Amino acid sequence: MANITPLNVEEFAKAQKARGLCNKTVCGYVIILRAGLNFGLKHSLLRNNPVRATNLKFLKDRTPQLDEQPLDLSAVERAASVLTDAYEKSFLFSGADRR
Repeated sequence: MANITPLNVEEFAKAQKARGLCNKTVCGYVIILRAGLNFGLKHSLLRNNPVRATNLKFLKDRTPQLDEQPLDLSAVERAASVLTDAYEKSFLFSGADRR
């Protein structure tokens, strides 16, 4: 734990991006890492937290990257037209899971 450097953290984040993860997910991983290293600071296992000195500006844009096409309203209306029960329609439009 004491051997982790800011460069290691940056390389870890870049490797996660190379795996295809979105910025928000990689930031979540870094937050978890930072929390673990803060634990080390609190218990005198570390002198500093290398995440604090890391340059992660390349993760600044955290908007989700959607590969899906927008929902076609006419397709939803066609699906709703075959449902006869108001209960079933409420599930279609709410996105709730019937399990």
